[in-house]
Amino acid sequence: MRALFRCIKVFLALAIFLVALSPPGAGAAEKIGVLMLHGKAHGNKSIYHLSGELESAGFLVEMPSSTPWSPNRIYDRTYLETLKELDAAVDKLKAAGATRVVVGGHSIGANVALGYAANRKGLGGLIVLGAGHFISGNFMGKKLGKHVARAKKMIAAGKGKKEADFDDINQRKSTSREMTAEIYQSWFDPEGPANMRNNAASLPGELPVLWVAGKEDKVASKVLKRLAYDKMVGNPKNRFVIINGSHKDTADN
Repeated sequence: MRALFRCIKVFLALAIFLVALSPPGAGAAEKIGVLMLHGKAHGNKSIYHLSGELESAGFLVEMPSSTPWSPNRIYDRTYLETLKELDAAVDKLKAAGATRVVVGGHSIGANVALGYAANRKGLGGLIVLGAGHFISGNFMGKKLGKHVARAKKMIAAGKGKKEADFDDINQRKSTSREMTAEIYQSWFDPEGPANMRNNAASLPGELPVLWVAGKEDKVASKVLKRLAYDKMVGNPKNRFVIINGSHKDTADN
């Protein structure tokens, strides 16, 4: 019964959050579009059910299946180039009739959604689900520090577009990936554009944010609450919700 209550609570929070984005007096013509971004390991599987529920509820949903962090492409663009690529998805929602666009994502998709919202004006809201790719945290920062230093050294030597093997970490598991030093630095340098703490602090004060974390996902529910969510300018519509489940279950739950 407690688990059911939590599910109802978070669904109501999401519904209230999205409906509240409509301006006072908005008529039936008001359409909210939602750009939903998947996690890294399983592509759209991580957000498929949630996106379907949003569509059933009447929202316009754009769910790109191929992104610069999806399994078929994995880091083929810099972080800022990735944000430019997402502009096309937002434009597609507007062309379909969206009068207001919310951007959201799960895991590394939540990181990118946060970065997008910090670098774009005029969005209707932000949804962060089980935020991942916390490069400024102690674990990833220490594990990947030497790789970031090597990438920066290559860039300084004029070899930024040369490919090399660099380490990536997903849910504490290390993987070697081949990409250019330029791309690696943009995604993994704590001083670069993918830093969630900096992006959260740079969000427009009027932007409403729904931030959801699984209870078993300690980084998302505790560390990022303190180091990212709490750094945002306080919008009265902001909500931080902890639900049952692990990191990978956040969007489904």
